[in-house]
Amino acid sequence: MNADAHLRDLINGLTVSAQAGSIWRNSRLPSSARPVGYVHCADKTRVPVLRETDILIVGSSLQGCFLAKRLAAGGFDTTLVSQDTSLPREMAMSLRPWAKSEDLKNAPEDVRNFLVSCKKDIADDEVIFNMVALSTGLEDLVLDAEAALFYDLQPCGVRGGGSAINEVLFAGKCGLVAIKAKAVVDCTFDGRLSELAGITLKNRNSAEKSVMARYSMLCKHPPRKKILCMDGDSERIETRGLLHGNFIEFCARLPAANNLWDDSFYGLEMRRLAAEAGQYWKISGLWPEAKFVRGADIVTIDAIKSINGRKSNGSQIIDACRPSGIENLLLCSPCADISDADANRMVERCVEAPLIDAIEAICWNKFLHAGTRSGGHLRVSQNNKGDNTEAFNAAEARFEERKPIYCTDEYVTIAGKRLPVVAECDALIVGGGTSGVPAAIVTASYGINTILVEKYGDVGGTHTIGGVPKYWFGRETDFCNRLDAAAISLMEKTGMPKCIGLLNVLLQSGVRVLRGAAVGAVMENDTVTGIVLSARSGLGVIMAKHVIDATGDGDLVARAGGRYYYGTGRDAMTLWASFSHFRGVDPEAARHFDCAYDIRDPFDMTRAIISSRRRGRGRDEDGHPVFYLTPRESRHILGRTTVTYRGILARCRYDDVVLVAVSNFDIKGIADSDLVFSGYVEWEYCRTFPAEIPYRALLPRDMEGVIVTGKAYSCTHDALSLARMQRDMMAMGAVAGAACFLAGDRQRFSDVDVKKLQRELRYLGVLKDEDLDECNREAFRDLPPQNIPPEEINRLIQEISAGEEVPLERKIDILMHPDQTIPLLKENLAAANGSGLIETAKALCFLKDAAGSDVLLSELSNRLSSDKLPELEHNRHAMPDHGWAPSGTDLVFLLARIRDKRVIPHLKRIADKVRINPDCSDYMFCWVHTVCLAAEFLADPDCAEALGTLANKPGLRSRDIPFGNDPRMTVNPVADRYAYLEYCIGRALMRCGSRRGHDILERYRNDMRGVLARSAAYFFKKK
Repeated sequence: MNADAHLRDLINGLTVSAQAGSIWRNSRLPSSARPVGYVHCADKTRVPVLRETDILIVGSSLQGCFLAKRLAAGGFDTTLVSQDTSLPREMAMSLRPWAKSEDLKNAPEDVRNFLVSCKKDIADDEVIFNMVALSTGLEDLVLDAEAALFYDLQPCGVRGGGSAINEVLFAGKCGLVAIKAKAVVDCTFDGRLSELAGITLKNRNSAEKSVMARYSMLCKHPPRKKILCMDGDSERIETRGLLHGNFIEFCARLPAANNLWDDSFYGLEMRRLAAEAGQYWKISGLWPEAKFVRGADIVTIDAIKSINGRKSNGSQIIDACRPSGIENLLLCSPCADISDADANRMVERCVEAPLIDAIEAICWNKFLHAGTRSGGHLRVSQNNKGDNTEAFNAAEARFEERKPIYCTDEYVTIAGKRLPVVAECDALIVGGGTSGVPAAIVTASYGINTILVEKYGDVGGTHTIGGVPKYWFGRETDFCNRLDAAAISLMEKTGMPKCIGLLNVLLQSGVRVLRGAAVGAVMENDTVTGIVLSARSGLGVIMAKHVIDATGDGDLVARAGGRYYYGTGRDAMTLWASFSHFRGVDPEAARHFDCAYDIRDPFDMTRAIISSRRRGRGRDEDGHPVFYLTPRESRHILGRTTVTYRGILARCRYDDVVLVAVSNFDIKGIADSDLVFSGYVEWEYCRTFPAEIPYRALLPRDMEGVIVTGKAYSCTHDALSLARMQRDMMAMGAVAGAACFLAGDRQRFSDVDVKKLQRELRYLGVLKDEDLDECNREAFRDLPPQNIPPEEINRLIQEISAGEEVPLERKIDILMHPDQTIPLLKENLAAANGSGLIETAKALCFLKDAAGSDVLLSELSNRLSSDKLPELEHNRHAMPDHGWAPSGTDLVFLLARIRDKRVIPHLKRIADKVRINPDCSDYMFCWVHTVCLAAEFLADPDCAEALGTLANKPGLRSRDIPFGNDPRMTVNPVADRYAYLEYCIGRALMRCGSRRGHDILERYRNDMRGVLARSAAYFFKKK
């Protein structure tokens, strides 16, 4: 079959496969056989030690949270590390916020009192808890006790000497970090930390053949019956659905899995059973209106293993929590040496917390001094049976060398460490979000051996578990419509949410879906040949012929050592992120895109979750915490060409166009383009612009074997504000998948025949005929249209000088052809008047011709003649969103851009009139920011007076929050924006040679808000 015919079949097959009668019948997982080889970590690979602590608690169960609170309140330096993003794991991440009233009475007093305070409702004999109160309340308990808390860090290694654990390694969005501790408590449900430490866990008799698995979902119209059974399927033993308020808990006995992929197996199998149960209930009439809003992130299963404790009678005493061989390790989980019945009771009735009293009561001062305290052996995998396997000698595992903003000066060296190769494939997609899902579907539908790795239990990313289900903008294409139709087909049959619909299409296409996170890249010279995966068993390697980085943040390229920009490029600020709440049964989250976070740093990632959880709508009794942080922006790879704001407005054409994005310019954050600061923005909120995305923007510079899809592609900060919408990112995933197919077994991504790729994308429904017709008619290369006749340019300039309304993109046409336009602009300047005179002078100054400066200076004087600064005419969003700014800020910026020092007295006039509104970041933000930008351009000591006046303003002075303070202090987004302004004042003062600027930046280099601390550090490094 030729490629074109294959693609036609693929387009139709997306819908046909999902409309088939059966839901996926088995989980597509790699073989669980022993590793096929190993890869060495690169030379000089080190892991920074994040902090030192007395007691390290790993795992965010209810018991772990209260243990952290108690020990910290007792005076011990305590650190709680959660592999998730919400507390507690067995309620928030498992979506099981209920407890039997009888069990609640048997809980420890402090646990019982807390849970009672979170009561939302009573259903039969159960108490249903307010999930937002649970999550924020537990955070408050831990933080009020002054324990340290970290989110989104998964244990993946242990270093110990003699009979003690010295450091624990963690993997997360930040890469690899370590925490040094005197004592460690393993609160992970499955005892993964203990196994990483070399403790042999024995299988429980109760789990010899099967285990009870539980998967919970929120439903829109609860059934009348409390128990719903299923008939007629011999596969299921004891399969049923239990009603808990608005939650349905699917219970089923599954074969006991004991391999590398058990997390993936249980997750996929229970989601399949839930979908088939929904289909059965709808068809049978037991529950015809069945509709499920969202599901849990994790599946809860009965206890499978236990340690060999210091006593063998299974009693719940402290010795049952102490594994033999390691003196400073305790278990506070169902893996303790307790009876099978007691262990499973801990799973089902988690509120009783039976172990924490015994663990708290030990002599901790003695316990903290057990064992050795330095050096020791490092284990980064539970699989140590690969000694006889062959090494991939040409390959090495690399990790991004980025030190967290705040950490110790110590490191754990992992250079040369063996990492087992646990799977191989032809196409490896890293990330199952907006772009990763379509990328995997396309590659697998070609018949390519495809593995998709996703850190969450559900796929779809921002569109599904991120709570942004609507398509606000983006180009509608046949490909996206068919993919949606395929997912919706299953949703209609089963009542499942869209994430399950997308999962069905993935598995029907032949994709093998694994749960885990990519924390490193495997390289052979300049080629990416695999990833380092962090999963339940520690670190392992998946080798692949082609890799698609669909993380949305360029994680894999960064791990491989590829170059990238972060945020604006001017500093570490990004477009705003969101981490909010779901409201009842609404699939759309109550979002609040209003602050930036540095997701590369574990401190700021945790701060983002803690502070965001406490703001915005949805924090009522019907609220449910999300577990997916939604950043609009982070990294942009340095590609082989870059999409720019200027290029989009100029309608740049590319001969290798593979995607046309369509949207408005929705800059939720700080702008960066000189065009924006000069006032060349679109004031109509809903007006859309097309943007061609070239194939080269998906290819990292100086690196092969990997293609990037999603919002991390090569573009500027302001360009991303348009070309990032979900429909467009879905289509970009298809581009990456098709490129992977065309690359074949040996071909590099950079050698793919682009013309052939374009033809196939047309068949796939990503590109349209007019896209290719226009490109073939006149193949431009990173340039705007060059065929504008001189008479057309002259007409445009005459319209501008006459004060007529000229569309934004036509103004940009003038600016993109300076050789032709500067003489004409000068010629028309003398005859222009009113607004036409201002616009003509602005265009000249933007093109760095001083002929228009006198006009702008005169106009600026007029606009500043009032007692108040000009206000913003558009009050739709808090500043600085959308790049909108009051009239006059553009004049200041343009005069400074051409280094006209006559603007300096005006800076002081502006500073004197600034009045900061403590309740809202309004138009004054733009005036302050403009003065700072102007002073940075001028770099003149005479600017210091205006900047000093701003630095003394109430509302802008001393806005820093030193590191070590409570992260809940950063809840207010208005305070964050004014703190950023003070940072900008300090930066400008330092540019102008003022010692005061240095002092301000020194304060912000120690700010607890990572984006500000990183920005200050960047500036000092540049200086």
